[in-house]
Amino acid sequence: MKRAALSLATVLAGCTVLSPKADHSNLFVLTATSSQRGTPVPLVVGVGSLTLPDYLDRAQIVTRQGEHHIALAELDRWGEPLRDGIVRTLRLDLATELGSESVVADARHGAADVDLVVSVEVLRFERVSSVGVEVAARWWVRDGRSGARLIDRESHIRLALSHADAEAAVASFSQALATMSHQIGAGIREVAPQVAAAR
Repeated sequence: MKRAALSLATVLAGCTVLSPKADHSNLFVLTATSSQRGTPVPLVVGVGSLTLPDYLDRAQIVTRQGEHHIALAELDRWGEPLRDGIVRTLRLDLATELGSESVVADARHGAADVDLVVSVEVLRFERVSSVGVEVAARWWVRDGRSGARLIDRESHIRLALSHADAEAAVASFSQALATMSHQIGAGIREVAPQVAAAR
């Protein structure tokens, strides 16, 4: 009897050790928030390459706590690869900004059906302690056919948080991307007439 009880206890202990641990992570996604639908731009625009620093290319949301110090939120994570989320959100925001459904992802110059290609190098995409978020990026617009660089600019956006939680931070990240899309859209409108005339 004792031997049977001991065997049962061993089995139950083994099940406890091998049972998967509950995942208490909070998963977040970026959301397109641009609402400034302008006069339609009669061009096909592609969101091309988007690069991230290695320290941002991870599941955890990053918080900057000093010039040389960052912290990772173990429980607050992106629900998709951050690069994919930024590209998706920029594409949707740009479609609104340009009044066009002809904004595509993963575009490359040289494609016959793409007039302009937007490329982005993300420099900052992080919470700043518990008070705000900072998004900084260099972006450029190329002629989709010739590859000629028509615009080369930077965006630096810093927004305060309405609350100190991760959900408020992600909402501010989404708003920052909408602001950057507005800046990119304004640049595209500057060069759109000359590009359209050359087609």
